[in-house]
Amino acid sequence: MTDKPKRVAFYFSPHEDDWQLFMMPAAFRDVSDETARCVFVHLTAGDAGLGLGTGGRKHPYYLARENGAEAAIRFMADGDGRHPAESWIDAPVFAGHAIRRVAYRNTKTAACTDGSSWGQSSYSMHGSSNGWGN
Repeated sequence: MTDKPKRVAFYFSPHEDDWQLFMMPAAFRDVSDETARCVFVHLTAGDAGLGLGTGGRKHPYYLARENGAEAAIRFMADGDGRHPAESWIDAPVFAGHAIRRVAYRNTKTAACTDGSSWGQSSYSMHGSSNGWGN
């Protein structure tokens, strides 16, 4: 989407799957409208306090939630039968915290890392780096 959108819809959710559970079908209608820009902000990494750890699983928990949200957005944006497009991903640093951003068609997604009850990133609590500068 290169033209100025007619409107912008914002969806803020604590976890990556919350907008899918509680903000449908409005999110679907907004993403399906190519004249709109949709911004999804996930306020936590959804890592269940595990950081990059797997907690006995094959892959880190946060990756499943993150990939699921991105797949759902791509599914909605490709709903008109177009061939899948490439995503644009970066991680700028704001106030010392990297924020992962993904752009796909008329959507933008920003994901914040979890904070623990002590106000730390759970990634740093586990002595790990999330690969985005934290």
